[in-house]
Amino acid sequence: IRNGKLLTAQTGVLPGITRSIILAISEELSIPFEFDTLLVNDFHNVTEAFITSTSRGVLPVRQIDQIMIGETCPGNLTKIIRKKYNDRVEKDILPI
Repeated sequence: IRNGKLLTAQTGVLPGITRSIILAISEELSIPFEFDTLLVNDFHNVTEAFITSTSRGVLPVRQIDQIMIGETCPGNLTKIIRKKYNDRVEKDILPI
């Protein structure tokens, strides 16, 4: 996340269900997102970072190489997105 905008790669990543849910949640929350390629030097300007996976959901990232990400981990938007994602999994995906 940089300047309140969620950044994700357009190519070179799996177009998985978890990622698509995160993008849908971003739209619901009016968090703008942009498809962009981030290089290691770009991480100096990132305020929050997370990875997604089916088994771990939304996993906050604190450091990439020697670059610390943001002031706190997880950051505020990451917390909100992770909560919404977990709520959706609990409601729509997990068996009753």
